[in-house]
Amino acid sequence: MVCPTQVKDFLVSHFPELAPELSVPEIQHSLPQQLRIFAIFTQQAVEEGSLTTLKECLMVADLLRAEDEQLAHAIQNTYLRGLHFKQNAYAAQLARLLMPSQLYAVFTRN
Repeated sequence: MVCPTQVKDFLVSHFPELAPELSVPEIQHSLPQQLRIFAIFTQQAVEEGSLTTLKECLMVADLLRAEDEQLAHAIQNTYLRGLHFKQNAYAAQLARLLMPSQLYAVFTRN
């Protein structure tokens, strides 16, 4: 089970390339900052057409959302709001196709 204080390590275990950004002192202890960085990383995967990375990002976000209520709230209010999928038809279609159903339900309510 991942708790909010372990999100940084969980994200780095899935995406080692995020380690430098997530290890900055003012970020490594801030869940909202970590999730903003993760949202930017996810958005870049869309822009670069990296569907494998995008799918992994969405799966990880869904796993975090399911871990505990604080994380579910943070994913909804920080991560999902940091994604700009609704502003681009291609990205919106990818979200519908690749997002786990529970995460997509939350995403469409935002």
